Amino acid sequence: MKDRGQYLLAFGVVASMLLVAGFPLFVIFFFGIFAYFLLRMFASGSRSETREIFEFYLTANEMLRDDSPGRLESEHCGVQVAYDGLEVRV
Repeated sequence: MKDRGQYLLAFGVVASMLLVAGFPLFVIFFFGIFAYFLLRMFASGSRSETREIFEFYLTANEMLRDDSPGRLESEHCGVQVAYDGLEVRV
């Protein structure tokens, strides 16, 4: 909510400056709507990517604990979690 208020305040200041400079109101309105859609488009993507990374971290963290249900489920599916001293042949 705080970010939206800051964006709204910044848009109001810029719109006021453009209006004082002599730009027509419909041009300011058009660019305001355009800026809003650009903001929505770029802001929503980064949040979902961050959420996916965070969910992956939580899932991976759960698999690494010996006593967690995620570890038991992964071992049941045949996934072997590496440990210190594990030898792997390639």
